[in-house]
Amino acid sequence: MRLRSTLQRHGSPQARVAEAAGLRPAGVLAMALALCGSPVCAAGNSPQDLAAGLIDLGMANHVQIVFQPHLVKGLKCSGLPGRASGLDKNLTRLLQPYGLAYRRVASDVIVVYRPAPRPVTVAPPVASAEPDLPPIIVRSYRQSLVRAGDAKRRADYTVDAIDAEDIGKYPARNVAEALQLVTGVSLERQRGIGLYVSVRGMGPQFQNVEFDGHSLAATELIENAGVRGRDFRFDILPAELISRVDVVKTPTPDMEEGAMGGDINIHTLRPFDVVPSGSRFKGLASLRLSHNDRAQDISPAMHVMEAWTTDDRRFGLLLSLISDRQSVRNDRFYNYGWNKDQFTSVLGDGIYTPTRTRPTIEIEDRRHNTLFASAQWRPDDHHETELSLLATRLDVAYDETGLDIYPDDRSLATPVFTPGTASIVGDTAIRGRIETVRFMASRETSLNRFDLLLGHIKHRWRSGAFTANLTADMSRAHSFHPPGRGTTRSRVAFFAPLTYDFSGGGKTVPVLQTTLDYTDPRNFTGQRFDYATKDALDSDEALSYDLAKSFDGALARVQVGQQYHHHNRRYRRRDWKNFDLVGMDFTGLGPDSYDTELSPTFLNGIAGDSPRSWLVPSATAFYNRLMTADVLAARPTATDASGSFEVDERIWAAFIRSDWRFQLWNRPVTANIGVRQIDNLQISEGAALIGEGATPVRYRLHYTTTLPSANLRMVWRPGVIVRLSAARVMSRPNIIDSAPRLTISNDADTGQGGNPFLRPFIATDMSAGLEWYPSPATSLAMAVFGRRFDDYVTRENTHIFIPGPGDILVSTTVNGGSASVAGIEAAYNQTLDALPGPLSHLGFQVSFTVLDVSADYASGALRIRNELTGLSRSTYNLVGFFEDDRVMARLGYYWRARYLSSVGSSIQAPSYTDSFGSLDGAFSLEIDKATTLTLEAVNLLNTTRYAFAMTKDRPQEIHQYGRTFSVQLRHTF
Repeated sequence: MRLRSTLQRHGSPQARVAEAAGLRPAGVLAMALALCGSPVCAAGNSPQDLAAGLIDLGMANHVQIVFQPHLVKGLKCSGLPGRASGLDKNLTRLLQPYGLAYRRVASDVIVVYRPAPRPVTVAPPVASAEPDLPPIIVRSYRQSLVRAGDAKRRADYTVDAIDAEDIGKYPARNVAEALQLVTGVSLERQRGIGLYVSVRGMGPQFQNVEFDGHSLAATELIENAGVRGRDFRFDILPAELISRVDVVKTPTPDMEEGAMGGDINIHTLRPFDVVPSGSRFKGLASLRLSHNDRAQDISPAMHVMEAWTTDDRRFGLLLSLISDRQSVRNDRFYNYGWNKDQFTSVLGDGIYTPTRTRPTIEIEDRRHNTLFASAQWRPDDHHETELSLLATRLDVAYDETGLDIYPDDRSLATPVFTPGTASIVGDTAIRGRIETVRFMASRETSLNRFDLLLGHIKHRWRSGAFTANLTADMSRAHSFHPPGRGTTRSRVAFFAPLTYDFSGGGKTVPVLQTTLDYTDPRNFTGQRFDYATKDALDSDEALSYDLAKSFDGALARVQVGQQYHHHNRRYRRRDWKNFDLVGMDFTGLGPDSYDTELSPTFLNGIAGDSPRSWLVPSATAFYNRLMTADVLAARPTATDASGSFEVDERIWAAFIRSDWRFQLWNRPVTANIGVRQIDNLQISEGAALIGEGATPVRYRLHYTTTLPSANLRMVWRPGVIVRLSAARVMSRPNIIDSAPRLTISNDADTGQGGNPFLRPFIATDMSAGLEWYPSPATSLAMAVFGRRFDDYVTRENTHIFIPGPGDILVSTTVNGGSASVAGIEAAYNQTLDALPGPLSHLGFQVSFTVLDVSADYASGALRIRNELTGLSRSTYNLVGFFEDDRVMARLGYYWRARYLSSVGSSIQAPSYTDSFGSLDGAFSLEIDKATTLTLEAVNLLNTTRYAFAMTKDRPQEIHQYGRTFSVQLRHTF
């Protein structure tokens, strides 16, 4: 909730009370919170400063208690009964002996003041004698920084947070994109939308994503042949539901295991937090219109929320409905890699040449509908129950058109490299001419549906020094194609010579020329038509309890608990391959069997001479002609069975955690130490190709793991905090790596297999940090950290013969290799309150991370050294903002260095995504107290993303997804 400068109107009761109380508009928060970090006033402790007690009491109850320092100077407190006694009771006990009072001016802001004496008169007291709101400006974005900083400062472990600016108003459309603001977090985009995040250099599979403290089922990538496994897609969760996201970087024993990078905990809105004290209702309605300059249309979104509590604030209910539509277009030039030794008779040994290459246009029509409900019930001061229910559906209609060029494909013809035409740089033929190359116009369509259902219930009990929690969670993520809306691949082709030239480098489109017209249907004949359906069901269920007791001595608290966790992933894939039209005149399907992709804006502004217009076969015409009822009713093949699997994990965990509070070198220290014990049973089921059939297989893997951890937090001086931590951490192997599966590429003689005996990643994690908080919204935090793996993973390649496809190079994962990561990260947040006039409303955020990696592992015959998938050696964020009582403007630049995106194989070079930066901005205007108009822009510089294979002499990908603009009108009531 924002406290506006309109409260400073001359002559208002608020201003008169503030004047009488000795409060001034400027610097109240800064002076009060600068004392942060002093010892808590706790039962049995010697008297401490009242200022320190108030600040720690506020931190413990997630509110800000502000005051003028002279009001509490020299005052002491002791005998504070603790948080269990209630915030109001504690405040009254602290303040009453000194004639001080307090008033809650917002849901998370409390002001301490000395009441003005009432005049001795028989007349009614004037309005100024009533204690009311002091003239304090708490700006929305600034307040979010303060809350996030408080969460980091008070935590007994290393954590960074991003906080909602206001109710239902997260600082980005997508949670993953908002996490860019967090130090050490980098973003992976797909068609311009932030989907996956990496923390401290560890890729998406090494993050543990939680919803209000417990793990979530994950949706799957199903629009193409890829499978992501444990990688969490953040686009399934609307940002409007989120109040705060914590990225925990050093674990404690009570936290669920599974995060080697970061434990990402998503906190949702709660009715008691949303409805201000003294009110019973709070609601909002918003309407947003978005436009992507590549997609060329307008997309609407709507959000309605209502929260209600009883008068006594014993029961509260919140309902939220979100409907969102978004259109995305990505212009893409894609080279599938550079293969070695494809033309040895002409080029000799060890030379890389381009493989399958295609210009393509990808379009998504995204429709997202969400219903969320949460309830809180506090029947008395000892019990509290919270309940959350979420149902969300994301439909992504995918339509891709492209022209595939196969320089080294020998399945239908034999390409020949023309002698004397090659230009070789190093070990790469960057220029040349190849005869008898297949040019294939294609179209791929699918409707990809992602459903997420979630239920969370938690009961908390408190009595004196004892607390207990009982929690049950269930989530179910279903990723599938509705009937008849699976992945279609319609293809037509011709054979002709190819002249190619990649010498322009990765920032230009290469020269790709032939002698035939790409848009003339008479040049093309039919090719294989593919239809595939994928169905991934991920379920996650957990039941846990914990019990804790607080003590008065150095040992402050002991907590024990247990958890049972059941995770299941079932993946089913079915492929139909139809060859009826191979070599035939496909135009016989009718006049609607093709169209022409004419896009003069394709890869706009990028130089080069590759096809920008091509023939587009009709997915509907091909499907209706070829996918008859008899074809669809055919039994699954052995290959279908080998590409499907089920992995079931049953996990028992127990922990003990002790919290300590003591003095070291006359400085207050808090610490926690403990251990978590894991017992994991994994059962993997699938099918093995034996002869011409598939035989069901079942594997059982059982292991136990012990994970000790320790965190220490020392207040070196008020506002300066030192942190040390050490822990054993683990991440389970990606589901796709441990599943007994075999997936064969439709376009190459390669496959991917799983290893059901793959054991988890285990590493030792060390971290040391220093934090300085000179004022509420100003902070400087630095940390050095290191992580050493006991056993990394490596890929082995082997050739197998499969009836039908023939000789296939299969890649699978095994334990082996070595890896370690070390780094330094720093973040600085500053508001410029001391500057005169409008400049005092400015502020900025700066953060960076620098990493060093030592690694040695294999991908078949290829050795990978000092690289890990998804790891950028450096990242930085620069954010500037302006905010007064009505206007907020923010501009941020988010950059990450190149990273390894694919480890390659014995014959294929590894792939790298080049360094990339995005400039995003937002502008908000407060029309009145309840209504705000917001303009947002993503990728203002129209930055293009590039990729290459090992070296920049082998360009691989260009992605141009344009800018996205949105306007939102938001009203609270």
